[in-house]
Amino acid sequence: MRILIGLTLSLAAAGLSAQTAGPEGQKWFQGKVAYIKPDNSCNCIHDDVGPGAGLGTWFTPRLGIELDYLKVHLKSRSGSVDVPEQHGLLSGLLNLAPNGAGWYPYLRAGVGVARVASPYSLTAGTVDKLSYHGGGGVQRFFGTRGMASLEVRSVTITTAERRVEYQGLLGLGLRWGGEAAPAAAQEPATAPVAAAPEPAASPTAVSTPSTPVIAQAPAPEPVPPAPASAAQPQPPTRIVLDDATLHFANNQAVLSAKGRAAVGKVAVSLKAYAGSFELVVTGHTSSLGGRAYNLALSRRRAEAVAKVLAAEGLPADRIRSVGMGPDQPLADNGTRAGQARNRRVEINVKAAAAEVRHTEEDLQDLPVPAPLKKKPAKP
Repeated sequence: MRILIGLTLSLAAAGLSAQTAGPEGQKWFQGKVAYIKPDNSCNCIHDDVGPGAGLGTWFTPRLGIELDYLKVHLKSRSGSVDVPEQHGLLSGLLNLAPNGAGWYPYLRAGVGVARVASPYSLTAGTVDKLSYHGGGGVQRFFGTRGMASLEVRSVTITTAERRVEYQGLLGLGLRWGGEAAPAAAQEPATAPVAAAPEPAASPTAVSTPSTPVIAQAPAPEPVPPAPASAAQPQPPTRIVLDDATLHFANNQAVLSAKGRAAVGKVAVSLKAYAGSFELVVTGHTSSLGGRAYNLALSRRRAEAVAKVLAAEGLPADRIRSVGMGPDQPLADNGTRAGQARNRRVEINVKAAAAEVRHTEEDLQDLPVPAPLKKKPAKP
């Protein structure tokens, strides 16, 4: 029991020092194994191990609830008594690290019902008695839907004589809801919804549902006489790589093999332009989870894309990565489709000052030289 308490406190301390998205909206079901140590003055009841299960959810990054069931046996040390004991517990949960990096230490308190059989019910038969409990533990989220938990708690059972049990529990289960994991790369079954037009001052944006598409900046109107360099294609102003293209795992900043290949295609296309330009790679997230974590996650994802661009031969000193977090959404964060659109990385292309060319409208603002005076014809 002391080992379980020490391990739980160590994991809770690790969770308090980490930073990532909160667990808001996550629901779970987990199977549990419990080690029970009765605190009885006669020291006549053996410790026991029993199965259990838990169903719960985090309503907010800090507050949650869990309903537990647990069954153990109360065995006398003499071996003459072996009776079942069942617990139904309703617990309120307080998350101590709502921004924990997949580790969520928490405190637990609540009430329940204990079904105790004779003779430990201190009556002639089986009775249901009110119980109350408190404790703490830590949850670990892993993969896209996995979770584990470790906790200790103290349960007080109000039979005719108050009795206390100390419980150490290890859980393993599945979770759902909350921040959705990135969808597998599949062609959409229906035509994608067109993005709302951006203000006229915004650069051209291109969404990439499966393969990155490069948006060409508008070609300048031909102005005679045109310099030879005017025929060179200009780089796109902005490239948008969405969640389905990048294939980041949930709460991770490591590009999948398909995601690296997609960014590599963008790098090859950018290298085709002869002019010099700089790249600003910006990461964006949905509004789910804590803002501080989303800023850090968006920065790490932008850096991952920037590293691939540099590895493909683009000058690393001309690539800058920035995390924008949830501050620049493209769509409504109130829907899953909108959240998916907002999880993206953008590559903004800024041409060097020497490469900026005048458009026809720009030339209209330039001073017009005065006409030359004609010399009088000789008689």
